[in-house]
Amino acid sequence: MRNPAPIGVEVILISSREAAKTLGISERSLWSVTAPRGPLKAVRIGGRVLYRQAALSGYVADLEANPPEPVKRPRDKATAST
Repeated sequence: MRNPAPIGVEVILISSREAAKTLGISERSLWSVTAPRGPLKAVRIGGRVLYRQAALSGYVADLEANPPEPVKRPRDKATAST
């Protein structure tokens, strides 16, 4: 767990675990929307992948403005006949 920032210091970058928690999604889902697989940009420092809090807010705002198309899955034949 990350140590809290000192009072008066703004946290700019957060870990992938914290970013996923902030968005309310799994870390695997976070990876699927992180560039180059998706639109969310991350910053690499050493071996760590970090996210700007502003990038997370921008990503959510983009989703609100342009919601993704729902995924159409083929219906299962067993459930289609009921």
